[in-house]
Amino acid sequence: MHPGVLVKVDLENGKIDRTPILGEVLRNYLGGRGLNMRLLFPFLSRPADPFDPARPRFDS
Repeated sequence: MHPGVLVKVDLENGKIDRTPILGEVLRNYLGGRGLNMRLLFPFLSRPADPFDPARPRFDS
């Protein structure tokens, strides 16, 4: 568990990046689901295939 940290794992090469999540974002998007949607939004493009292997996956 890494509270307050976004952990990005590249499954192709095993690279792990840890990025702190700003306190303002944590306060405004309380809870796993809301925070995940906020963090996922910049990675999305329209139209999107939800089953595309290149799409990011967020777990909380």
